[in-house]
Amino acid sequence: MNMRSLAVALALCFTIVPAVLADTKPAAKATSTITIVGKLQKAVESSCQVVREDKTKKVYSFKKSKYKNGTRVKITARAVDVSICQQGTPIAIDKIVKVK
Repeated sequence: MNMRSLAVALALCFTIVPAVLADTKPAAKATSTITIVGKLQKAVESSCQVVREDKTKKVYSFKKSKYKNGTRVKITARAVDVSICQQGTPIAIDKIVKVK
């Protein structure tokens, strides 16, 4: 690979990769707020967590929180179109609190 090709490849890496790895963005269309109560679980992706909603058993994924897997939480969030977390329905968390 010559120097020009290397420079182009590096420039692409520094412009495209950060955009892909950025935090989840809210959906383009207006989404309503959802409230989820459930237990945190390990996700397939190492930088993500999932929560299985207690009543519906629906799975939601999001960027890893400060709480450990196994903790019961109440989450206020919005569904998102794009996320690095691919398991279940991706969400952007507005608020997360520990519950009993």
